[in-house]
Amino acid sequence: SASFTDTRMFPASDKSVGLKPNWTGAWAQWELTPAGDGYYFIDSIGRNLRLQGKDDGQVILVSTSKSGSWVKWRLVPKKTGSWYIERMNASAEFTRLWADINDNSSLKLKPASWTGPISQWSIQSVSQ
Repeated sequence: SASFTDTRMFPASDKSVGLKPNWTGAWAQWELTPAGDGYYFIDSIGRNLRLQGKDDGQVILVSTSKSGSWVKWRLVPKKTGSWYIERMNASAEFTRLWADINDNSSLKLKPASWTGPISQWSIQSVSQ
């Protein structure tokens, strides 16, 4: 079986994001688009939807036409090849993108103080 480090996020529906091991192709590919001031939009290539962090800690998908602070993310270096992903203007309680492997492998927002492998992400370039 795959380790958690082999797990990728994907659009599970038009609104939700899931996690699956070893997924490839457009469903597991996301585009980082500069949003200004060091922030990025994170857009699903397979569904043409944008990652949004909500004030209650939920992470959902919305239209790529959305551009408010709730869809802007910054990459905070952790170590070589590993990043924390944090939402712009988030409350201290719901800041960092976190893989909730105990809740149907979904994404949540947790405090920036939360560390460890399920709050760290690698970013890999893929060929088109």
